[in-house]
Amino acid sequence: MTFKSEEPLLSVSKIAKQFGLGTQTVRRWIASGELKHLRIGGSIRIKAEDIQEFIAASKHKAVTQ
Repeated sequence: MTFKSEEPLLSVSKIAKQFGLGTQTVRRWIASGELKHLRIGGSIRIKAEDIQEFIAASKHKAVTQ
């Protein structure tokens, strides 16, 4: 069985760097359940799609508050 996906899996540090955040901020979102993630071995990976959903939900939350 092979696994093929066009969707990249991003590391916590890659996401933090891309958005100018600390890795602890991204880990806090993961721990709180706000950001979906995968654990592969000892690594945490996030689907690009899940980041987009998180951003959209965060924008919606900010507008409604």
